[in-house]
Amino acid sequence: MRKTLLTVSLFALLVLSGCAGSLTGTTDSRASVPLEEVTFPEGTNESGIENRQTVVNNHDDFLADKNYEATFEIRRDRGENTTVIRSVTESNLDTRQLRVRMERGDGTTPALFVNETTVFRKQDMSGTSSLYLVKPRKEVGFNDTRHREWHRENTWSNDTASILPTSATELFRTVNYTETEAYRRDGRTFIEYRFHQDNYTWFPVDATNFTSIAVIDERGLIHRITHRYTLSKGNKTVRVRREYRVKVGSNVTVERPDWLGEAYEQSKGRS
Repeated sequence: MRKTLLTVSLFALLVLSGCAGSLTGTTDSRASVPLEEVTFPEGTNESGIENRQTVVNNHDDFLADKNYEATFEIRRDRGENTTVIRSVTESNLDTRQLRVRMERGDGTTPALFVNETTVFRKQDMSGTSSLYLVKPRKEVGFNDTRHREWHRENTWSNDTASILPTSATELFRTVNYTETEAYRRDGRTFIEYRFHQDNYTWFPVDATNFTSIAVIDERGLIHRITHRYTLSKGNKTVRVRREYRVKVGSNVTVERPDWLGEAYEQSKGRS
């Protein structure tokens, strides 16, 4: 997918749930708003999302100078067991810190942490000890512009691990939304786009009961995209949920990971 700091594909984010100034999601109360009273962000209208890339670009532009926390999750329920793949990115421009945490569902947890001077990368593969890469920000080109635009990346891979798509574009292109609703909550207007189809043919295997919801506010910030569907092959059935959500606010904090000490020690041993 894409080159990163240390020739490793990056993780990216985009999308989904929060307001500037303070983290959102504090209340579930909402009041319906007539669509004719809504100022639709560029790329959208009362009928649906007409230009997906414009919506994604506007979302990116909004996040460029904000502190944010973005989460991407794939949950697969096979009845007898459930697997979850999750990635969380926290970015604080004031402290110049960025952290990416990932759970791959196999017990491994690759990660990235960036502070004012240094980039730390944790490569975690099943059956082996963690490998840490420690480099100065300047050496790997992780400048302030790169920090601000981190959310524009759209993939993350971990060496031989399978690539995990994490882009709003990838989610949007699977759906043509057919229903629109607007509501007001916490002083802000949200537009909710919905789609449902009993049998959906986009997937290479049979997909049934496909439902998607995308929530965007009047500023163009994508708060959430959620896909739910069922995959069937032979006598096996898997219920899947793919979701992006984002929180934006001045109180987003980036915690120092507990593996930094080990990363320093390992890097000294290689020098």
